Amino acid sequence: MPHNTLSPDHQADPSGGTLVAAVTPLGLPGHVLEELDRYVESAGEILLEEASVSGSAEHPERSVRVLDALMAHAPQVDDRQYAAVEKTGFLLQREGSEAHAQTERLLADLTAPGVLQEGPAGLLAETLTEYGRLEEALYCYNIASRKYLVGGAEELEDVALMFAFPLIGRAKVREELGYAPDEFDAAVRDRAEPEEILAGLLDPHTRSRAPLGQGPAQPEHPQGRQVLCSREDFTLAVESGLLDGEAAEKGVDAYFRAGEQVMREYSREQPDLDWYTVLFSVEEMREFARERGGDASDRELRGEWSESLAPDDPRLSSWPPERNQRCWCASGRKYKKCCGSPNTR
Repeated sequence: MPHNTLSPDHQADPSGGTLVAAVTPLGLPGHVLEELDRYVESAGEILLEEASVSGSAEHPERSVRVLDALMAHAPQVDDRQYAAVEKTGFLLQREGSEAHAQTERLLADLTAPGVLQEGPAGLLAETLTEYGRLEEALYCYNIASRKYLVGGAEELEDVALMFAFPLIGRAKVREELGYAPDEFDAAVRDRAEPEEILAGLLDPHTRSRAPLGQGPAQPEHPQGRQVLCSREDFTLAVESGLLDGEAAEKGVDAYFRAGEQVMREYSREQPDLDWYTVLFSVEEMREFARERGGDASDRELRGEWSESLAPDDPRLSSWPPERNQRCWCASGRKYKKCCGSPNTR
């Protein structure tokens, strides 16, 4: 049986040197080669991003070769599997017997027992659902949800269920397949309303809607804005009393996951608005408070600050980003692997 390089047991060069050597002859852009030279330990992430960019531009075949190199040589198993999922999506867009055969071989390797990791499983489930391969998608959602499925649904609190996004995808696929709801499907369906849960995680006064005739000249299309603390200033904001309650207790990642879910709920409720996120620093909020004679910890002040920004202010980040763009939360990861991941849906 051929060796499965997507398995966690596969031993790749941990330095990333073999991976860099494999892609160097492929004609990658100079800036990518420079990044690889400077940050060889991040070669997997750099090349996954380049493969996505090349695949959506004028070099799709080069993208496939980069993905092949990643699948064979990436030091991290997640990078190898994400590359395989990317290639699967690429092949599913193609017609012909060869593309079909390659797709089936990849899926066989990915879904072999004990191989697929939770993160890539969620992304593969999303891809397979898009192409109507629901039974396979359900298998992948079960893997992506396994940390929730190990116990009973009654053990999951409302907040935990709010962030159990693979369970939500799993429930939808099971419903499409005509399966009777199990206890986890029912828990997802019957959980508290998102606004009720998120009220304790995000200050409702930090959500600003700009098209109300306040602030600078209005944009051509009404905007909705969500105001959040910047990632790098989160700890300082907590220590300074600008953020408190569950937002402070659960940490920066939960804070931004909650922000993503709020954006999804608000965009569904008000699809006529163009939605944006804007991240403030503690210093600029303090400066704004000094100018207004207010208190930087005043919750209403954040909305006023947002309304003071012009519609074309570069700090306003259009939401949602494209899947391969950097995430709005400034984690440095691509949106599809961060707040836009199937594991946060």
